[in-house]
Amino acid sequence: MIIKNEKGKVMTQTNVDVILHPIRFRILLTLAGRRLTAQDLAQALPQVPQATLYRHIRHLMDADLLSIDETRSVRGGVVENVYTLKQEDARLTAEDVASLSREDHLRFFTIFFTSVLQDFERYLQQEPINVARDVRYHQVPLYLSDDEFQNLMQELSAIIQIQQHNHPDPSRRRRLLTSVIMPVAEGTPRS
Repeated sequence: MIIKNEKGKVMTQTNVDVILHPIRFRILLTLAGRRLTAQDLAQALPQVPQATLYRHIRHLMDADLLSIDETRSVRGGVVENVYTLKQEDARLTAEDVASLSREDHLRFFTIFFTSVLQDFERYLQQEPINVARDVRYHQVPLYLSDDEFQNLMQELSAIIQIQQHNHPDPSRRRRLLTSVIMPVAEGTPRS
């Protein structure tokens, strides 16, 4: 993918480089399944300075991961864009993941979990909260063959895809489902 940096210099970046940047990753997660303006994104991501937010929105547009779904006229003739995520393009392929080094995987996993931690911290800052009702987090050890693991992933994906088509509604609250499934490192006791 060819993009231009802030100084107009042409650079080559992969979807991995674009998506797995801490701020761009947050923007993509925030936009998933939604139509938002830059102002909406600024309210959802108050820790990101406005100029930085606009720069990363432009970066995602240049990488063709966002599209402008609508243009609105607001006060004083100012035009406001409504952004949507290009779902099919904003995902890492098996080839993308396979090309990563161990250091890349650790860096991107850290970005991922930092994002999860920030989401939980924002939840805890709301008033009122009800952790018992709203939140579940745990680890479950499972013994699975490779075939059993693939079947589990297909079943989970089917269930999640059904719910992903739900539209916003006053009776629905936006929730984040975060999961990590990984094998236990060899040398770790298995029982």
